[in-house]
Amino acid sequence: MAKQEQPMINIHRQNPPAWFKQADFGIFIHWGVYSVPAYAPVESEDFDTIKKHHSIRYMYKHTPYAEWYANGLRIPGSSVWQYHHEHYGDHTPYSSFAKSFQQTAQHVDVEKWADMFAKAGAKYVVVVTKHHDGFVMYDTDVANPQVDDYHLNFDFVGELAQAVRKRGLRFGVYYSSLLDWTFTPKPIRTAADMMLGND
Repeated sequence: MAKQEQPMINIHRQNPPAWFKQADFGIFIHWGVYSVPAYAPVESEDFDTIKKHHSIRYMYKHTPYAEWYANGLRIPGSSVWQYHHEHYGDHTPYSSFAKSFQQTAQHVDVEKWADMFAKAGAKYVVVVTKHHDGFVMYDTDVANPQVDDYHLNFDFVGELAQAVRKRGLRFGVYYSSLLDWTFTPKPIRTAADMMLGND
């Protein structure tokens, strides 16, 4: 018997869940290794202004998001590159921030976080479980073959999910799979780089 092809689903024609239509406010948590240097070039223009008035190469060189620190560090002359070399020297790789982050993360109080989210009126919480820097925000037996001990050694994501759901909030996760900068030394400078991921 021939295998039947499944019809393509157009996600733009799907209705969001009923709860989402009522969820006028949510929290999207970007917290990871990039929180150690905690730097992004935000002193000039916001991201929308950069996108409208500059080239894509300029945009990636001046991305005002701390979670893109590892990419900016790979672009010589970028604001991140300059900041990193001034504050950490020439021989401090981005991955060296992992130990400090792991130690700090041990002391996070997800119950307090969840209380704050609920008190603020959030209806849902989404957390980054792995951003493009490749660091995993939960304990895992699957090791990153490029960087040793590059994950948390406890289930931060599970603990946060439990705390958030206990307060009646919805919980979601974000996981970056196409981009993982631990697998390539090349920075993202163009739209093609972004679309090709780690190739």
